[in-house]
Amino acid sequence: MDWAASTAIEPLVIEARALWERARLVSSAPAVEIYLKQARRWRLRRGFEPSDALESGTACRWQARDRHSVSHVAIVGTDRSHLQDVMERATDAPSSESGSLAVGKEFPAERTDLETQDTSLNVSELREWMARDPSVDSLEVGLTTEILIGAESWVGIRTRARSSALVGRHPRLVARRGLGVAGLPDRFEDTQENGELEVPLALEPEAAGPVVAALVHAFHLGSVTIGSQVGEGWQVTDDPLSVDGLAGGTFDDAGFPASRRALSAGGRILAGIEGPGTYWRRSFRDAPLSLPSTIVVGAERSAPAGATVVHSCRVIPLARDRWVLEFPGDPTRFVQTDPGSLVRACRASFGPPAVTADGAVTPGLIFDGIVPR
Repeated sequence: MDWAASTAIEPLVIEARALWERARLVSSAPAVEIYLKQARRWRLRRGFEPSDALESGTACRWQARDRHSVSHVAIVGTDRSHLQDVMERATDAPSSESGSLAVGKEFPAERTDLETQDTSLNVSELREWMARDPSVDSLEVGLTTEILIGAESWVGIRTRARSSALVGRHPRLVARRGLGVAGLPDRFEDTQENGELEVPLALEPEAAGPVVAALVHAFHLGSVTIGSQVGEGWQVTDDPLSVDGLAGGTFDDAGFPASRRALSAGGRILAGIEGPGTYWRRSFRDAPLSLPSTIVVGAERSAPAGATVVHSCRVIPLARDRWVLEFPGDPTRFVQTDPGSLVRACRASFGPPAVTADGAVTPGLIFDGIVPR
């Protein structure tokens, strides 16, 4: 495995430029955008041989002549003939909002947002680290490179390195930026819930992460009611520039400059996630949509006195106004609630913030009146 050769940036920029030129000729559109993404992943699972994979894909968006709609297609790989074929047959190409296409902006000819954490891969070190802790079931590291060619032929380049591990008797996923072993814990504690759970309920960061992600989608996307009441502990910011964030960057996936925005504070909703600077793609196959990048929850560092601390949680949305929270343990416990009650019950936070596998950077959170059974 030649990790360095497979993650080189310049060949991808050349590929993206050639794809952009082909797309301009095929579409004859006034504005064309190319988004190319490559991901290199290495995975080790206990009891199995290691595996590595190299994946790449390309998305193209172009503006219709009426300038009111934007068509979107995607292909696996970077083959120009394949892209041309898909574009020529895309009579009913999925459309996205025209405002998400960066047209007529005075962007620099080239922008880079390169990973600041360790991007080197030392397989021997990773094997040794995993061997020291039998609670680690699997380990995966990956480096993604994204190339964006905009309507005026400007180039945006971003790289991100991420590593994750599945740990514990009740499996939980932990994740962070960077690939090296420096900073990784020597051992993971096998957290489980025993005894009776009492109020208030305190979720450690790993348990709070999925709750934070679900509540942000429920209250800060789409139609947002500014000024609505929330719990005093619900102090959230969308921060694509966070150095700890698993996602985000200095520019979004459509090329617009990204910046930090406060979503909720002081017990009230302040803003939603919408417009330039918030356009992100879940996959290269998707057109960019207004989505959260890295959600950062304010930390008060108060102690959860008298609370039962929970280390793992899963959010199961049965309906828009009916959620179930699952707390794995012996035994597994559940609580049925709704997102409105849950966000208003968020009273305070405790402890230092931590990066979670759900992409949120959050301290522990305390919820009043949420009683698992």
